[in-house]
Formats: sequence, structure tokens, C-alpha cells
Amino acid sequence: AMSAYFDGTLDVKVSSGCDYVHDVAYNFNGTRLALCTSGQKIIIFDRNETLQWARSCEINEAHAAPIWRADWAHPEHGALLATCSEDRAVIVWSENRGAARKSPLEPDSEAASSIPRWKVRSRLTDSTHSAVRDVKFGPRRVGLKLAAAQMDGIVRVYEAGDVLNCSDWSNDEFQVFDKSSSSEAGDKVGCAALSWNPSSDLGQVGEVMAVIGYSGFLKIARRTGKKWELPWSAKAHPGGGKDVSWAPNLCRPYEVIATCGCEKQVAVWKLSLDREENALSIWTRLDAAVEPIWRVSWNATGTALAVAPESGLVSLWKLDSSLKWIRTTDIQVNHEEESRSRSAARPRDEGL
Repeated sequence: AMSAYFDGTLDVKVSSGCDYVHDVAYNFNGTRLALCTSGQKIIIFDRNETLQWARSCEINEAHAAPIWRADWAHPEHGALLATCSEDRAVIVWSENRGAARKSPLEPDSEAASSIPRWKVRSRLTDSTHSAVRDVKFGPRRVGLKLAAAQMDGIVRVYEAGDVLNCSDWSNDEFQVFDKSSSSEAGDKVGCAALSWNPSSDLGQVGEVMAVIGYSGFLKIARRTGKKWELPWSAKAHPGGGKDVSWAPNLCRPYEVIATCGCEKQVAVWKLSLDREENALSIWTRLDAAVEPIWRVSWNATGTALAVAPESGLVSLWKLDSSLKWIRTTDIQVNHEEESRSRSAARPRDEGL
């Protein structure tokens, strides 16, 4: 049977009852995670030699407004963290292990000199009129790039001019959602989230990403030459979109993308990048919750999908041997920290 267990409980102090953790991001190796909050705070935890999670740094007033998302760069670029905020800025942070902190932030901290500090490497403020709702570093194959999704429907793709410096970034932008479009007109025009295609083959697929909008539309953006195009789109969630996740692809002849929104379903999509017509199609819709779903995320092999709804009942989904999506595990985040398995047999990954 497939089971789930809690690796640990992280104590996060919030400033008030209206302070929320908006995002949790693991680094590439799963040894470090960053939390960002509506109280403008970034908290970083490291996994130590005893496999316990310990808070290593807390950055107060990291932004001038609520922080929406955080993301880690590939480790070949060093310890780089990007965050985005309602203050319309994207900040790239880097770790400075050689610097000692003047005073420990928490009593559970050990010697202050052993705790790494984080400094601002670059503050990207090209979005002058709109909040930035998501930020993602590109996959390793594209170099040191990051994409930022804005509330005005624009996606900006930044590229570091010097990967050793990270203070100078070029900016390439394109409009994904537009109020002038009759199909997207209304108050919900804007980018909710984005996800790069994590494929390791740049020559075959190029630079491609999926963007979900508050209008509920899913759009696929592909770079052709020096220009970004939007060759495929579909109405994913009539009530509005919240998150999108592109599955890693080890051997499939097609791509798999998951989206979620205000409905109680997760949409799983198939995408054939070598086709121009009918390339994007709905695979299935999973009845994953009884309330809005906020996050979807794939495992490292693209064979299991985690779904996080508003209730906190996280569910895991996989394909069974008949190529049917099944709910394999529920993880109830509560005081008892209990989990329960929904299936008696571990499903195989055939077909995915």
C-alpha cells in the first residue's frame, strides 16, 4: 500500500491572524525550503546532519507588501532564491555563508556566525503598474533565466548577463492575457501562475512555458527565435485559474500539464509540441476536493500529482495499470499529523 508520513513540523510565527504563508518552495535537492508570507517575511529552513529541519534564516520586511511566491535556481548557479510580491518587484537573493549575523533571530539558533545570511543580488522593478503573482527560474538547459507573471497579463523573462554576478538582468516581455480580447474581457484578466517545460532537451522543444490566468484560460507560450508566441490555449477553469504545473517527461511522446482553480476539479492536459493543430487537449478532470484548489505539483519523475485544496486535505494521484487516474493517498494536515491510504495496492506508472 502507498503510505505517507510527516517528515517534520515547522514552527512558523506569524505577525497577526491575517498573516498567511503564501508559498513553500524546496530547493533542487530537497535539503532546503523557503516560506514566504503576507507579512512580508521570508523564512528559510535547512535539513541538518540528523535529518531534522532547522530554521537558518529569517528575513523581515523582505518586500514592501505581501510576498506571493518563491523559487530556487538550479544548484549549478549557487544558492539563489527569487521572490515576487504585491509591491510589483521581483527580488533575487543569494546566500553569503562567510558573513556572520549580528544577532540571532530565534532562541533555537546556534552560533550566529554559523548561520548564513542572505543579501539582495538584484531588485527587478520593471512591473510599474501591476503586482507580480508568480516567479519561476527556468530549467537548467536555458541558462540562468527567470520568468515573472504579472496581474496585468504580462510575462517577463529575465536573463542574467553574468551568472557569477547576478546583478544585471535583461528583460524580454510578452502579453499573455489582454482585456481587449473578447474571450478574456472582464475583471479577471491577469496571470495567476506559470510553469516552465522542465525537459532537458533544448534543441527539440526550445523554451516553452504554461501560463494560467485568472480568467481560467490556459495558454502555452513558446519562444521562436527572439519572439514569444502563444500557439495554443484552452478554457481550463470557468471560475478562474489558480495554479499550473508542467510534469517532468522521461519517456512520454507527449507532455502532461496539470491546472487547478476555483472549481473542485483538477484538469490534466496532454500537449504534443510537434503538432500545430489540436496539440493541446484535455486528458481528464479529477474530482479532487469539495472546495477551491490552490496548488498542484508533480513529483520528480512526473508520475504522481499532489493536489492541495483550501481544506488542507492534500491528495496524491497516479495512473493505474488500466491508465485510469486514481487517488492513492490522502494526507490530512491536522494536529494529529495523521495520514491514510486510499488504496490497497500501489498503482503502477504504466502509460505515464
